[in-house]
Amino acid sequence: IFSTKDAPAAAGAAKNDEKFKYADLLHVWAARRVASYLQLLRGSLHHIKEGANLSSVFEHCMYCGMSLGRIGLDFRCLLVPVFEDAVRNLFGESLKRAVVTFGIMLAGYKWPRQAPDAQQQQQQQAPGGPPYELMQHPPLAVLANGLLLSFNELRHCAPKAMAAELQGALSASLGEVDLTLKWYGVASDLDDSERQSFKGLCSQYKEVMVPYVRESFGKIYDGVR
Repeated sequence: IFSTKDAPAAAGAAKNDEKFKYADLLHVWAARRVASYLQLLRGSLHHIKEGANLSSVFEHCMYCGMSLGRIGLDFRCLLVPVFEDAVRNLFGESLKRAVVTFGIMLAGYKWPRQAPDAQQQQQQQAPGGPPYELMQHPPLAVLANGLLLSFNELRHCAPKAMAAELQGALSASLGEVDLTLKWYGVASDLDDSERQSFKGLCSQYKEVMVPYVRESFGKIYDGVR
């Protein structure tokens, strides 16, 4: 036997349960829409091949998350790993392209019998530009240009949290260049004059290009080399 006094309370509880049910439904719908948005974003970002475009998309997505935050749907924190993956892939592909191009040019390079006057070229170097000594060997010049293009794309969207990781990717790419030069020196059939030019290239790579490349990377991440 139940008292009729409990009937209004039971009816009120039923109405509250109904409200919570629909509130949960709205929450699930919103969460699924955000998950669908992030999934679409992950599947689309790899088509972006320029850092400026990636930065623009990131800004628009952050603005969208900030706007939805007014109604409790701020998902900006979920965007960070998605765009970090995009930056990682963009920078990695650009580095790989530079290293592969260097290997192709090195394999077909015709070694000069006499190297140009490095002192005269150094006087013509533009302030802040790449060392003009690299022009003695076109493969090095092309490699430096490829790496600088990678940095140029990275500077538009360079997450500070990824500084060490991207520095490691750069070091790994330079390590691949080291191996390419090593195996070329072992496997190539060069005469004395050509081998002297090859040694000059290796010297320029180690003493001029690598320090310049690391210094250029440090300008993006405030001294990280």
